Amino acid sequence: MKTHFKLSEFTILLITVALLLLQFFIFTHSARANNLPSHAVVLQYHHVDTTTPQSTSISPEHFEAHLSLIESEGFNVKPLPWILDKLKSNQPLPAKTVAITFDDGYLSIYQNAFPLLKKRNFPFTVFISPKPLDDKWGESLTWDQVREMQSAGATIANHSYDHLHMLDRLHNESDEQWEKRVSDNIVHAQKRLKEELGEIEKILAYPYGEYNHALKTLVKSLGYIAFGQHSGPIGETSDFLALPRYPAAGIYSNINTIKTKLYTLPFTIEETLTKRSHVKKQTSAPLLSLAIKGNSDFYARQIQCYFMGSPIPTTVEKGDNTPKHLMQSKNIIHITAQSEVALPMGRSRYNCTAPSKQSPYYYWYSQPWLTFESP
Repeated sequence: MKTHFKLSEFTILLITVALLLLQFFIFTHSARANNLPSHAVVLQYHHVDTTTPQSTSISPEHFEAHLSLIESEGFNVKPLPWILDKLKSNQPLPAKTVAITFDDGYLSIYQNAFPLLKKRNFPFTVFISPKPLDDKWGESLTWDQVREMQSAGATIANHSYDHLHMLDRLHNESDEQWEKRVSDNIVHAQKRLKEELGEIEKILAYPYGEYNHALKTLVKSLGYIAFGQHSGPIGETSDFLALPRYPAAGIYSNINTIKTKLYTLPFTIEETLTKRSHVKKQTSAPLLSLAIKGNSDFYARQIQCYFMGSPIPTTVEKGDNTPKHLMQSKNIIHITAQSEVALPMGRSRYNCTAPSKQSPYYYWYSQPWLTFESP
């Protein structure tokens, strides 16, 4: 009996020590997480199928591998509106917050993705262009299928009425005529969604991820938060009229690169000094000029920008070379970057990154460009 009593005391002591160590780990882990910017990663998909265009498709097997990775790495999959509300009100997000989104409303979302998401009780968002549903296109969702997903917790949001090229101008179209046509398209899409599904959040995904300053101004006047298709995490200082998402299909579906992107943090943006993302075709590439706030988690000298996966000349300046109107702000870092080769026609982007000192994360910022022919 005496030996048994001593063994029990020893066991209790071990348990007590283990609990104290666990509390210490939780405390230090939370403290470390709290030093990182509040942020979320948003993934973007289109088709979940093997018979659809490869550039915008991921197979059901690879999609499930993405979900398994999210699960095994301990990420918190949250509804997109909830994430946006937290960021807009400067409330901290849980560590490892992620959102899953789909564009265009393809049938494969319901047939192949929905069962896998529902099995894990993962919320998701579908940005829908209502016209294909109204016209009953064969590869599109039906309104009944959308209602079923919505009732299971999916968020349905606006993707224009007919997947409009919003930046295109009609022949001899004035600025005012363009603005009314695009505005009417967005408003009509929202009206159809409301008619079929009830009240819908004012969240817009730009078709093709294309936008410029004029379109952002229009979208702001209509009261929307908007997403593009350029890469990067979102945070409190992100541009809520052009929020990034990580494309996760086609050439971007590699499980290792997805894991890297899940572990990314947003730079704290003080100001985007580059105002134009819609540029004319020219011999020289456009210049990125960005002011960010430094912090103790990354070295300014390690910031590097890339174009098409290759490093490009990047200048990181502090102090005297910072733009004059930012000189009064503390710890501002001025980044400039420019590709040495002209940008191709269409969509491209610069990505700027820096490794975190205290975690496996990378800080990440993406600047999209849309290059068009000069008139």
